[in-house]
Amino acid sequence: MELITLTRPTYEEGESVMTVVSSDHDRIDRPFEHPILRFFTAKELRELRLICREFLNNVEVTPVKVFCTNKMILCRPISTSLDFMSVSFPKLTYISLRSSHIGDAEVAALAAALPSMTALTRLYLSRTSISDAGIISLTTALPKALTQLDWCRNNIGDAGATALAASLPSITALTYLSLYCNRISDAGAAALAAALPSLTALTQLDLRDNNICDAGIISLAAALPSLMSFTRLDLDGNNIGEAGAAALAAALPSLTALTHLNLGSNNIGDAGATALAASLPSMTALTHLCLSYNNIGAAGTTALSEALPSLTALTHLSLGGNNIGDKEIAALAAALPSMTALKQLYFGYSFISAAGALALRGAALPTLRLIL
Repeated sequence: MELITLTRPTYEEGESVMTVVSSDHDRIDRPFEHPILRFFTAKELRELRLICREFLNNVEVTPVKVFCTNKMILCRPISTSLDFMSVSFPKLTYISLRSSHIGDAEVAALAAALPSMTALTRLYLSRTSISDAGIISLTTALPKALTQLDWCRNNIGDAGATALAASLPSITALTYLSLYCNRISDAGAAALAAALPSLTALTQLDLRDNNICDAGIISLAAALPSLMSFTRLDLDGNNIGEAGAAALAAALPSLTALTHLNLGSNNIGDAGATALAASLPSMTALTHLCLSYNNIGAAGTTALSEALPSLTALTHLSLGGNNIGDKEIAALAAALPSMTALKQLYFGYSFISAAGALALRGAALPTLRLIL
């Protein structure tokens, strides 16, 4: 069962359109066993009514099937709709309000409805208009069963991140946390770091495109060794320098399950790359490594080239946008023959000539996709 994805929802006269799509394939007699909540425009509602009519006439609709009753499609103000859902569907497991343009006022209605949704495991509020005030009102109401929390592309700053951090220790089942593209800086990162040791089930943390500098990264790095199930860390687009990279390098050997490490678009330089290179041999599960756009030059490239052959599971490597030219390429070319799992190597926006590109291609396995 897939969630219907249509065009971006908008408001009309202060109302949203809501539909529920069941994820329970087998129990058609109880179609709302595990429903999904989403808001739609009036145009989308008309399209959904057509789908429902076809379904009721026993015509299969692919790739989705819509289980419909008289309560299926609703046109109400958002606060009324959320209250209705909390009463009528206590087993609701998934709410997505992505791109719904709800703001702090609507979040207050959501916060009032959440305590009764004890089965809720996934809450997606990305690309809305929520600020710190809305987040603060919402964090005290978060269900304890949540496993996935996505609040990316909002307007959350340090105050909102701190409020969220205070609620995290009670959400011990959380496996995925995304705060990508907000306004979080060192203070918010430090608050989140203090809460991380209680999230022993956490596998993915996405803090891309915030404003976290070395001090915040040092706080996060100190908390990382407690996350034994951790598989993915995204810190692209912050302001990490040599000190932050060194702190991460000291913590990374503890993350034996880590498969994805994204530190692109920072400023770790040669010293940061060299520190990270020293930790790479212990990261044998790593499949994706991104260090693009980090002001890495000859010394950093040489250190990485010596460590990369130990990453026998590595399939994707991104080093583009650094100060790497033909001279530095020689060391990396020598490492490529032993990197038999590597499928893609990104070197875009570098200083590699055609001759350097040929040297890379000649050293790599024929199956490698080389992007220059």
